Amino acid sequence: MQLRHRNPQAGRPYVRSDKYRLVSQAVLELLPESGNGLTAEELVAGLGSLLPFPLFPTAASIRWFMTAVRIDLEARGRIQRVGQRKPARYLARREDPHPGHPVGPAILIPDWTDPATPGFPCHRVG
Repeated sequence: MQLRHRNPQAGRPYVRSDKYRLVSQAVLELLPESGNGLTAEELVAGLGSLLPFPLFPTAASIRWFMTAVRIDLEARGRIQRVGQRKPARYLARREDPHPGHPVGPAILIPDWTDPATPGFPCHRVG
């Protein structure tokens, strides 16, 4: 799927829809709706335990996908920046700003918690 960006002239990469769905759900789960919000680094740290290792084996892959999805979710109005401070902090917007417009395509996500799932990793490396 092609990601959105607030700036129409910015590049809009294509990403696998299953990875997009996993990261976007995890980001929205981690971000609070009020308060100070979370920084990008705090999001990366929190996502490490929520995302399946076979799809996101390194911190760099988590960071890249989190950044791409964060920009997309911000363009869709699903998350918002808090204030003008650096580093930027983000809050979730639980209500859908565009009802009837899906965030992404409906897909099946493998249950990586069940060892019977085809392709389940036998062990984690690292």
